Amino acid sequence: MTTISISIPVFNGEKYLKEAIESAIAQTTPSDEILVFVHDTSDESILIARGFGQRIRIVEENTNLNIGQAWNRLYELSQFDYVVMLHADDKLHESAIENLKYAIEKNPLAGMGFGISCVENEILQTSVTNFSSEHFPRSNYEFEAVMQTGFLPGCSGLCLKRDVIIHNKFSERLNIILDVEFFNRICLCIEVVGLPFILATYRVHAHSTSQISKIKHTVDDYKLLLSDLKNISINLSGENASKYSGSILRRFASYYSSLIHAYEVDMALDLVSTWKWQISENNQVYRTYLSKFMRIFIEISLIDCNYGFFLSFILARLHRFISRKHLHKTTA
Repeated sequence: MTTISISIPVFNGEKYLKEAIESAIAQTTPSDEILVFVHDTSDESILIARGFGQRIRIVEENTNLNIGQAWNRLYELSQFDYVVMLHADDKLHESAIENLKYAIEKNPLAGMGFGISCVENEILQTSVTNFSSEHFPRSNYEFEAVMQTGFLPGCSGLCLKRDVIIHNKFSERLNIILDVEFFNRICLCIEVVGLPFILATYRVHAHSTSQISKIKHTVDDYKLLLSDLKNISINLSGENASKYSGSILRRFASYYSSLIHAYEVDMALDLVSTWKWQISENNQVYRTYLSKFMRIFIEISLIDCNYGFFLSFILARLHRFISRKHLHKTTA
C-alpha cells in the first residue's frame, strides 16, 4: 500500500503556518504522517507547531540551511514512500491526498504527481488557477510540451517518490530558480503523472519569496547554472542531456527577453557575456532549441551598448502585436 507524508518546511512562517497545518490535518484521506520541519527560525513558528500536539511530527534544526538544503533535508527526514511538500504559507485542498493516492496506485511507476494550483494574490485581490482541467498536462510528453511554454508545477501539493529525490536532489547552489532547474531535469529521469484537480492553494503576499527576491539574484542564478550546464547534464543520456540543456537555455532566453521588455538594461547587460559564451560553446543546442525569432532577438540585443537593447525592445513589441493580431483572427 502506498504511504504518503505531508512535509512542511518552515522558515519564519508564523503568519500562515496554522492554516497550512490545519489543511494537512483536514484531508478526506489522512496522510501517514504530517512532518513540520522548522529550521533557522526566529519567530513563533515552533510554538504554533507544538500547539498541534501528537497530530504532527516536529523536527527543529538550526544549521543555517539555504532553501535547497532545507528542501532536500525534508525528504531525508520523511519515513514514507512518497512526500507531498506544503509551503508554510499555502494550503492543501481537502482531497489532495485522496487524489494523489488513487493516481499513484493506478500508476505504480510514477515518480512524481502534480496537480492544478490555485493562486490567491493578496496584493492584487485575485484568485486564478494555472490550468483548466481540460488542458492540464497528464503525461511526460504533455509535461515536456507545456514546460517549453513556461509552465512549472507548484511545489506545494507536489508529490515526489522519496527514493527519486534522494538520488535527484534540488540544487543547493541556486537561490531562486532551483525549481526551474529541478523540473527541467527530473521530467527526463522519471515518469510524471498530472492530476486534473486542484491540489493546493498558493498565496502571493508582500512577504512571499517571489516578492522580496531581487532580480539580481535570478540573474546570478542563471549565470551560475549556465556555467555548470555540461556538468549537470552529464548524468543524463545523450539525447536527454541535449533536451535538458535546450530547456534551460530556452528558459534563460525567456527571462532575458523579459528583462529587455521591462527595459532593465543594467541587468540585461550583466548577461551579455553569458549569451556570447553560450552561442560560442553551446551553439548546436542554441540553434536547435531556440526559435529563429528568439535567436534574432538575442543577437540584435548583443549589438554593443544600449542601441541593441533598444532594437530588441522594438522587435519584441512588434512580435507581440503581430501575435495578438494573429490570435484574434484565429479565434474570431
